[in-house]
Amino acid sequence: MRALTISKTIAAAAIVTTFSYVNPAQAALIGSNNMPGNFDRSSGNRTITFTGDETISDLNILIDFAKADGEQAAPPYPTGTPYFDEIVFRLISPTGTSVNLIGERDFNDGRIGTLFDGKITFDDQAAQVVNVNRDLPQAGIFRPTGRLSDFNGQSSLGTWTLFIEDTFREDSLRFRSATIDINRSSTAAAVPTPALLPGLVGLGLSVMRKRKQKAVGQNAVT
Repeated sequence: MRALTISKTIAAAAIVTTFSYVNPAQAALIGSNNMPGNFDRSSGNRTITFTGDETISDLNILIDFAKADGEQAAPPYPTGTPYFDEIVFRLISPTGTSVNLIGERDFNDGRIGTLFDGKITFDDQAAQVVNVNRDLPQAGIFRPTGRLSDFNGQSSLGTWTLFIEDTFREDSLRFRSATIDINRSSTAAAVPTPALLPGLVGLGLSVMRKRKQKAVGQNAVT
């Protein structure tokens, strides 16, 4: 309410078909902080400490929060201007590397009067950046405005800090929880697509026929 100043395995007989699906990124570490808080022209930190020492190849973070008109922590929220341009989320590694997830004024103020209340997963591999619609945050999976790949190659060990800020008075930022998911790479076995299966089955049967013919030929010679 402020003024607008801002292995697939196929048997040789091709009779038994079994699938082995391999996740290309095996989760190594997952940590959460579920301490809620209301931030209104204020800031604070939420920390997640990992005792496992993994070399990071991919890191994602999910944040559950709301930004709406008014000050109360829980819905129902009043209608009005939520001022999304006040939102700041920043992730800081144990070594001090800092990555903006949402920066001040990455969004417009939100004069359309629609609140946000949901979860956003920040992932460098997402198709769209989090402020693809500058008038309204959306729940789902999005790239941050910074680069989480800046953490790649670092150790997971230590305390990670999520910096949270609401940059102007009134219409608070309601933080609920955050979860960091650190992955390590693995080589995934090739999994044939359904379109390839008939050919692979045919190949298995062909191998069987050839082996049978060879065996008959050898028996005839003896």
